[in-house]
Amino acid sequence: MCKTYAQELPIVFEYDKILFTDNQLKEIENLLVTHLEDYIKSKGGIENLELYTEKELDTMLQRDHEIIIDGLSRKLGGVSREEVKKRTKKI
Repeated sequence: MCKTYAQELPIVFEYDKILFTDNQLKEIENLLVTHLEDYIKSKGGIENLELYTEKELDTMLQRDHEIIIDGLSRKLGGVSREEVKKRTKKI
């Protein structure tokens, strides 16, 4: 996963015309692996991590999306939720 993430960075930054050398991508991959290993170790092992299923993550995303839409609706002076959704789809 860390290797895939590092390899996709040039695509993400292509618009900004940021280039990466192969060595930089390998270093980013290694740093990600090190960070994750240290994080897992700090939690006392992988069995102590709170991991979510894809369905749980989708539910959390949907809930957060609804909270954001509600907040934008109120901030925009009572604009309907449907109008906020329509406007944000254009962005």
